[in-house]
Amino acid sequence: MAWVVETFVLVLMLSVASSKSLGAGDGYSGKVLLVSMDGFRWDYINKVSGLGNFTRLAKSGVTVDYVKPVFATKTSPTHYTIVTGLYEENHGIVANYMYDPDRNATFSRRSTESFWFDGGEPVWVTAVRQGKKTAVLFWIGSDIEIRGYRPHFYRPYDKNMPFPDRVELGFSWFLNNSMDFVALYFHEPDSTGHTYGPDSREVAEKVREMDSVLGLILDGLDRDELSDVNLILTSDHGMASIDMQTRVRI
Repeated sequence: MAWVVETFVLVLMLSVASSKSLGAGDGYSGKVLLVSMDGFRWDYINKVSGLGNFTRLAKSGVTVDYVKPVFATKTSPTHYTIVTGLYEENHGIVANYMYDPDRNATFSRRSTESFWFDGGEPVWVTAVRQGKKTAVLFWIGSDIEIRGYRPHFYRPYDKNMPFPDRVELGFSWFLNNSMDFVALYFHEPDSTGHTYGPDSREVAEKVREMDSVLGLILDGLDRDELSDVNLILTSDHGMASIDMQTRVRI
C-alpha cells in the first residue's frame, strides 16, 4: 500500500554532457547542481502527458521508481534531511512550525536563529569547510549561519521570484563565480497540490510547467557548456487524496 510517506520521486543524472569515467585518482573535480521540486509525487512523471524534459533527463541519467523518505513528510524537515543525511529527530527540524518551550521560541520557514539548525551540518557547510565554493537559493537554512558558516551566495526566501529567474541566477553563480555546489529550491507542484489536490487538472498543468523549468536547466547546461556539472533532481515528499471523513492513523 502506497501511503503518503512513500510518495517520493528522485531522478539522478550523473554528468549531463560527459561520459567521463570517474576514478578515485583521475583528478576529476565535478560540480554539483542540486534541484528540488517540492511535493513532486513519484508517479506524476507517468500520469501527466507531455513531459519531454523529464523523459530527456531520465534517458540521459539514472532514475529510481520511488524512495521512502523520512517521517514526518513536511517540507522543512525533509529538505534538511536531504542536505544533512540525518533523520529528523537527529537534526532537530521535525515540523514546518514548532515550539521550543525551553527557549520560548517558535520555528517557521522565516526563522533566522542559528540554534534551530545546529543539530546537523548541511552539505554546503561541509563543502565550505573543505575549501569549496557554494551558492544556495531558497533551501531551508541556506540563509542562516550554521556552525559558523554560510554559503558564499544565498538569498532570503522569496516565493514570488519567477522560476526562470531562479534558474538563470543559478547559472550565473556557476559561470561568474566558479561555484562548486549550487542548490535551487522550487515550491511547486507542492503549493498547487495542497490547494487543488494531487489528482487535479491544476496540478497536471503545474507539473508541465515544472517540466519547462527542467528544460531551462538542461538547455542552460548545454548552452553554457557546463559538462562537468552533475545534476541531481529530487523532491521531498508527495501527497495523496483522502476523504475528509476518513481518519488516517499514523
